[in-house]
Amino acid sequence: MLWAPEGSDSWFPLRTAQFPDFVQHFESVAPQDIAPYAPPFLSTLIEPGTLQIMTGWVASTRPGWSLLIRQPPNFPRMQGLEFYEGVVETDTWFGPLFINARMTKTDVPILVRADQPLLMVTPIFRAHYDDKLLNEVRIVGSTAEWSEDDWNAFRRTFVAPHKMEHRPAGLYATSARRRRKGQEE
Repeated sequence: MLWAPEGSDSWFPLRTAQFPDFVQHFESVAPQDIAPYAPPFLSTLIEPGTLQIMTGWVASTRPGWSLLIRQPPNFPRMQGLEFYEGVVETDTWFGPLFINARMTKTDVPILVRADQPLLMVTPIFRAHYDDKLLNEVRIVGSTAEWSEDDWNAFRRTFVAPHKMEHRPAGLYATSARRRRKGQEE
């Protein structure tokens, strides 16, 4: 993997790379025993074509809470990079937040822009991804097995909006926002 820092006319093999002037800053503020461990901005990982990008942020959450780190939804995917999603238990992990990405194009430069979101961080309660909860699901093999409650829910959320003569754009998003605010539909 090669990279070219902004302002450079040359490409360099990438193993790890520091953000400009970050090492000096980190060494000036960190305790002496920690100063040599400034986290890198970019790192290649063991898997071929895999890159780790540090955000520059450190997060801490309340006990029992974690952060889901993923590509921002509702944005086009970045050309040439495929981002991995991951959960970091930030109630015990106090280190740099990062996102891992796999290069999907090797024949063109890949531009990571500072003016576009790279990732989204969502707090999640650890109990919500516990195996005990996740394995407690109801699966039916076909719509022939749907209950009357299932059919009524489908009628309300999918059929009714399609029957509207003038269905407003963004109806679901508007309804979801109203529900969060506690307003009537």
